[in-house]
Formats: sequence, structure tokens, C-alpha cells
Amino acid sequence: MADAGQVLSEFQTNFTLILQSLRTALPNARIVVSNLYSIPQIPGADQVVPVFNQIVAVSRARSTYRWRMCTAPFRGVMACC
Repeated sequence: MADAGQVLSEFQTNFTLILQSLRTALPNARIVVSNLYSIPQIPGADQVVPVFNQIVAVSRARSTYRWRMCTAPFRGVMACC
């Protein structure tokens, strides 16, 4: 079984690198990042999804690009540029 802390750490590193790469390669592109939402039928989703959403928020905040927040048509918030 995978170590949850390691998986979350690798997700944060990879997500940050992806955002930086996209912003560098496509400086005029619109990047939309959406929060995940819990699905009651998936055991543990209500515990892990908020952690992933926090990682997305921190990674977005650490990027050098100025983001604006957009309300999504579904539950959650998207970061848009």
C-alpha cells in the first residue's frame, strides 16, 4: 500500500511543476484549476479530497502568476487566469 504522505508530497511537487511549465511554455494561455469534490460512495473521499484541495490552493498561491478566483457551476471553486 502506498504511503499517503509520500503520495500527497509527490502530487504537490508534480502539480507545481506542471503549473510552472504551462505558464512558461504558454504565457498567454488561460489555465483553469478546479477543486475536487467528495463523492459519498467512495470511502474516505471526505477525508482526502480536502487535503488535495489544500495542496492545489497552496501550489497556486506559490506560483508567480496572478490568479483570479472564479465560481464554478458545480461545487467548489476554480482558479482562473
